[in-house]
Order: sequence, then C-alpha cells, then structure tokens
Amino acid sequence: MLVEEVRQRLLGRAAVARCEGTVELTALIAAGQMPAAPESAFVVPMGFRGGAVRSTGSAFVQSCEEAVAVVLALRVASGVTAPDLTLEARIDAVIAAVAGWQPAGAMDVFRLVRANMLSFQKGIVLYQIEFATSSELRIVT
Repeated sequence: MLVEEVRQRLLGRAAVARCEGTVELTALIAAGQMPAAPESAFVVPMGFRGGAVRSTGSAFVQSCEEAVAVVLALRVASGVTAPDLTLEARIDAVIAAVAGWQPAGAMDVFRLVRANMLSFQKGIVLYQIEFATSSELRIVT
C-alpha cells in the first residue's frame, strides 16, 4: 500500500500542515468526534482493482490499480464568510502534490480519479480526493 508514501509526500510538499492515517481517522469516527485542529488531512487506502490477466508460462501476471484517498477536514469558524477559499486552496495543494507523482518503486504516476464533498456538519467540512496508480500483480506458479 502506498498510504505512508502519500502521507509523507503531502507533509514534505507542505500541502497540509497535519496528516494522519486510517487508524487516527477510525478512532475519531468510533469516538463520534471530529478533528480538533482547524485543518487536518487523513490518507486512507481505497483498495485495489484487478485488470487484464497476462499469465505467462511459470507466472500469473495481472495488471491492477491501487487507489488512495486524502480526506481533508477543515473547521469553519463562526463569522467566516468564505470557507471555500481555504478549502479550494487545500484541494489544489493536495492535487498538485500527488497527481503526476511517481513514488519510488511504483510502475506509474498517480492520477486524479475523483474529488467530492463527504459532509458538512458540526462546523467541519470533509472533502475526499481520490488518486490511483497502475501496478502489476506477479505470482510465480
């Protein structure tokens, strides 16, 4: 999984000030809480999707796609009239940091898959940006 590589990329490119993973996001959800920081990001695995099989003699070879999502959590303070400016800037920074980037050892660069609002409640905007990269599954038979 490329979750940690994406997390480090976001921090290294200063796309977000605070970036955690699935465990931290799961703990917040389980506790019924929202992030306390004004801006947080969480990188979570979105899974694999299998593609065409190209088995050869002694190996099973299948193309696949690995996806990760960056969930932005932005706290909107009362009296702020334009939270979209901060949200838009963060979305742009995350996309610029990840799209077109090829992690060490990866077969291909990350591409943007989709981005959408997850929720807006309790003064927190949750926005998800999903990226995917191509890879290959090889099993020697």
